[in-house]
Amino acid sequence: MAERVFPVTEALYDTDPYQTVFTAVVLGCEETADGQFLIVLDRTGFFPEQGGQSGDRGMLGAVNVLDTQVKAGVITHICDGALSAGETVEGHVDWERRFDFMQNHSGEHLFSGILHWQYGIRNCGFHLSDSVMTADYEQPLSDDVLAEVEEKCCRAVWEDLTVQISYPSEEEQQTLAYRSKKEVDGALRIVTFPGIDVCACCAPHVKRTGEIGLVKVVSAMHYKKGTRVTLACGERAFAMLAEEHRLIKGLAVSFSTKESEVPAQVARLKEKNHELTGQLAEAKAQILSLEAEKLSGTEGPALLFGEDLPDAAMRRTVNGLMETREGLCGVFAKTDKGYRFVLGCAGGGMKEVAAKLRQMLHAGCGGDDRMASGSIPADEAAIREALS
Repeated sequence: MAERVFPVTEALYDTDPYQTVFTAVVLGCEETADGQFLIVLDRTGFFPEQGGQSGDRGMLGAVNVLDTQVKAGVITHICDGALSAGETVEGHVDWERRFDFMQNHSGEHLFSGILHWQYGIRNCGFHLSDSVMTADYEQPLSDDVLAEVEEKCCRAVWEDLTVQISYPSEEEQQTLAYRSKKEVDGALRIVTFPGIDVCACCAPHVKRTGEIGLVKVVSAMHYKKGTRVTLACGERAFAMLAEEHRLIKGLAVSFSTKESEVPAQVARLKEKNHELTGQLAEAKAQILSLEAEKLSGTEGPALLFGEDLPDAAMRRTVNGLMETREGLCGVFAKTDKGYRFVLGCAGGGMKEVAAKLRQMLHAGCGGDDRMASGSIPADEAAIREALS
């Protein structure tokens, strides 16, 4: 639609984010190369992708709105069907998705606002999609700070504060303290959570903080020089915590213990598994040593094949074989794609052998003139034939 100039779309969500049904006039419809349709209306209740938040979805008449974009104030609906210019159409915004985004975006404002105004930590990035919400901050955040801010967010939810939307004049903007991640084009829209946050934002928000339901820190990781925090609010947070509780409860039943004792049980199992793994590795090393002794007096390459063999035991066995034999010695451990191996020869020449294995069997290996190691995507018969 680059060749046509449309008037700025009237954004109904600005004044009422709870309005999900509306009528509008189709100003234009154009088919794309991939069979979708770009539809422009004179007004819309669909919030377009901007400010880090994905665009709304829903229906325009009988066609599905797959995405919503905006450029220079003109909102374009990406649809799976066509509409005729000039016709009046009824729009239906997907309310469950819209409210999910409202809960999460409003919860992020609480979190970022508390960090900004109470801790002096600036928010520098935001992303909200159907599956995840992240916020980036310019400084490292400790676990203690994350926990404190999370609790303060929940207290703000419980206080059920009224969320305020305003459009300050240029004169009022001169004395207004607010935060913003980027320069604002056009009219300044301010979203205020009383006593918590004042921020420039174009997105739909809840009317009262009680509608957010819950604010939960999911994870935090170092990002650039600061921290990226993954948050979940409202129904997302409830669903996540319900699933985690179901899993912990299931583990408690499996361990025949209380839910609070699950971490201790897991720690004990991990310690026991480490102990048994060590014992198993030692047993396999002893078996490998006995198998190596059976090769005494045999002619040709001394090759041993096994499964799940410890690297250290493989190397010790090859070193032991090299002390009693002048020819090629090797140990191979089966993998999903072939074998891991350690090969050696007391008389040297392993660089040439490694080169031949790379050429013949596409081995990935390296080493020095006496010993080489790596992996071979081949079966036992092919390896023995290559090394014979």
